[in-house]
Amino acid sequence: MLFFDILKGWISVKILTLLILYEINSPEFINMQLVVGITAVLGHVFPIYEKFQGGKGVATLMGIILAINFSAAIGCVVIFLLIFIFTNYVSLGAIVAAIFFPIITIFIIRVESISVIYFSIFISVLVILTHKPNIYRLLNKDENKMKIKLKFLTLTFISLFFSKLVFAETAPGFNSWDDVVKAADGGQVNVYMWGGSDAINGFVDDFYGVPLKEKYNITLNRVPLKGTVDAVNQVLSEKEAGVTGDKGTIDLIWINGENFWTLKQANLLYGPFAAGLPNSEFVAWDNPAVNLDFGRPVEGMESPWSSAQFHFMYDSARNNYDDMPRSYAELSNWIAENPGRFTYIRPGKGGFVGTRFVKQIFFELSGGHAQWVGPFNQELYDKWAPEVWKLLNSWEKDLWRGGETYPKDNAEMHSLFANGEVDLDFTQSPRGAGPTNTAGTTPPTSRAFAFYENMIGDFNYWAIPYNAPNKAAALVYANLVLEPELQAAQVQPANGFCCGWGISTAKVTDAAGKAAIAEAQNNLGDAAEDQDILAKALVSDIAAEYQDLIEADWEANVLLK
Repeated sequence: MLFFDILKGWISVKILTLLILYEINSPEFINMQLVVGITAVLGHVFPIYEKFQGGKGVATLMGIILAINFSAAIGCVVIFLLIFIFTNYVSLGAIVAAIFFPIITIFIIRVESISVIYFSIFISVLVILTHKPNIYRLLNKDENKMKIKLKFLTLTFISLFFSKLVFAETAPGFNSWDDVVKAADGGQVNVYMWGGSDAINGFVDDFYGVPLKEKYNITLNRVPLKGTVDAVNQVLSEKEAGVTGDKGTIDLIWINGENFWTLKQANLLYGPFAAGLPNSEFVAWDNPAVNLDFGRPVEGMESPWSSAQFHFMYDSARNNYDDMPRSYAELSNWIAENPGRFTYIRPGKGGFVGTRFVKQIFFELSGGHAQWVGPFNQELYDKWAPEVWKLLNSWEKDLWRGGETYPKDNAEMHSLFANGEVDLDFTQSPRGAGPTNTAGTTPPTSRAFAFYENMIGDFNYWAIPYNAPNKAAALVYANLVLEPELQAAQVQPANGFCCGWGISTAKVTDAAGKAAIAEAQNNLGDAAEDQDILAKALVSDIAAEYQDLIEADWEANVLLK
């Protein structure tokens, strides 16, 4: 019965993945999981057919937690077993594990979903309340102890059950992470990535390639690309030619967005593997900015390694940080008070940042970002697009050159800012104005700031093709780049890469990792925005269909109206 009660809870939640209601791992999906899970527990505790006199729901609860918050479930199991082994009290083990469930969720795993946090607290209280008679008996020393034989059998069953679950978290084709490392030893990994930046190329070779060889005896073969689509086309060509198994060319692709979606839809990716990486514990998988790639569910088919986030720059020689607007509503007032001192990059080809600037307006005017997560929603877009065009047109008379023209790309925008024609500029770097200051494209006194909400960020990922010749080595590489010390190294300005975090720094607890993170953040310098402000404002990008529509409609309703 124990197994079936656990299975009942697990299935009640996991079956939602088969229903096309919400995008997997979206806030709506998580909330639905929690509702279904709580309903299953309440149904077990208060069954109608037993006149509302049921069990305590611990086993069912465990199945639900396994499906929603696997890491916390394992922690609770360990606590339960320790208490049980040393006291022989099943009830005491369950109560103590329930008390620690929200503690593990909030302070150890550092789950960022508010819904999951509330769920952990609710479940903890529920378990304690259903065990009130047991608590009284424990206090009076009248609680029954489990006999040794039964205890042994139960422990054996639970250990086997959880071992199976742990192995299920390992990448397909491998029984454990040790098996992965052994299979990768002495091999090579073919990493296909955009090669247009000498700084990034050098960083990958030195900071990833060297420890890969020293720690795991794996040789990095970095293959530079003009564009990621070249690697995508290579995989598509190999599929058409019948190249399967481990006979392909590419082990890893630096990928995101539509390139990822093309391969995922065609079933040309190996996985899911991301959750099986030991360092995946540092990834904020509950954040849609991570688990959705331009609105598409990642579902473990790619693993993050770096990030970028939209925000603004100003010249501290001309303006003060405290006077900067912190929302589009405040920006509207700022534009009116500073006529001719603001413009933005025209959305469209070469104007990705301008599109992102406009896209964020939809979130603020509509009351929040969450409703935009998931599949493209034409009705939602049609409702709010007129309001966005109305706002942008209301700025026109106070824009640079009266809104008659707009900069076409980042370079032109930086030039206007550097020449003092406008007072605000844009950046996507965690260093803020640092990279452009160093390059001389913005004044050395330039600094960064962000709105307090709705700042779009996106992640760079590694994906493994279905026919990768060195899958084990690819897994080791994907895991290596998530090490907190290497993540800190890529943020350090002196190392040249300076892309954002691929992990949630709040999840790092070891002293060495925390020290490296603190040093990196301190070295970002005055040109960077406070990292806590950026983290709190972070939201995911949305379905790619919005991109083309916004660009076309902006031209029709703003530029050419």
